[in-house]
Amino acid sequence: MMNPNTIYRKTEAGVAEVQSRALGLRAELRRLLILMDGTATVAKLATFVRGAEIEILIAELERHGLAVT
Repeated sequence: MMNPNTIYRKTEAGVAEVQSRALGLRAELRRLLILMDGTATVAKLATFVRGAEIEILIAELERHGLAVT
């Protein structure tokens, strides 16, 4: 289980993806990536997605190299 106090931020690739939309991320991934500002906790980010999907979505962004702790 993910620590709700963990803070994620966009990588350089994540910043570039927000601007370019090159990967064609689905809406919930794009929204989450935009919200990852280096200050919002996982608990706060979770309020913007459906139920327990936060862990799956963050893992997907990490796999793409778009987000890190």
